[in-house]
Amino acid sequence: MIQLNYNIANAIAEYDLISHSKQNPSRANLIALRPHVNPHYTEYLNAFNNIHGKAANVFNVNDSTELRNCYNNPTGALDNLKVRLINCQTDTFKFLCPYCLIINHTTFDHYIPQEEQPVFSVCAKNLIPCCGLCNGKKLQYWKEGGQRAIIHFYNDIIPNEKFLFCDLSFNGSIPILNFRLSFSSTFDPAIRFRIEQHFTRLDLINRYDKTAPKVLSDIDTDFNSLIEFTPTVDEVSHFLSNKANELFGKCGDNYWYALAYETLSASNIYMVNLTA
Repeated sequence: MIQLNYNIANAIAEYDLISHSKQNPSRANLIALRPHVNPHYTEYLNAFNNIHGKAANVFNVNDSTELRNCYNNPTGALDNLKVRLINCQTDTFKFLCPYCLIINHTTFDHYIPQEEQPVFSVCAKNLIPCCGLCNGKKLQYWKEGGQRAIIHFYNDIIPNEKFLFCDLSFNGSIPILNFRLSFSSTFDPAIRFRIEQHFTRLDLINRYDKTAPKVLSDIDTDFNSLIEFTPTVDEVSHFLSNKANELFGKCGDNYWYALAYETLSASNIYMVNLTA
């Protein structure tokens, strides 16, 4: 898991573009709301560490609907904003869901839900690329017990320290991969809480365990591309280890898929069975 890139220079200017792209009376209503929206954007961008303590929605029902419809009734200006949020990412994260690192993103999550704070419906930093499965699991959840409980992939700095681990066992000759979280005693408690809740809410450990057979299939494909060169066990192990390191470089030290490669490359039993 790594931070996403963010390249929107002026979030309230994006609100302006979206407002002006609407038809009246919505356009006039949104332009009139702009002075009331701007302080909330400033709070999100400049005081995010305290955003979980933000007061309840202050906008009336009609204004809340107008603000939510900035996203729910999209215009070319919103579509353009979404494209720029995606295009500034690395090649990997132009496609991969940062919440799970399993499947491609297909939508955007409102980190702070529209239902709770409609003012952030098109606040650029509140729109995080996300797959439909993660979005459906997260729903309106983002805080718990007075703390943020979902990783914010623009703002949160993920520590350069492993907290996801992979255990390898065998059912006969069939490898079984199981993932788990484990934190050092010096790990920041607030970040640990956020990571643990993120993993729990999105059911990531279970999803990684269930998706692990795909790694085995991908390694078989990798090995088949090498087999004509009759590589040794050590050579195949080195190849898989190098690929793991390349994947860690793209998605961070806690990328489940890379961790599976690393774990399998270090298993003599698995390597012997693979190359037999």
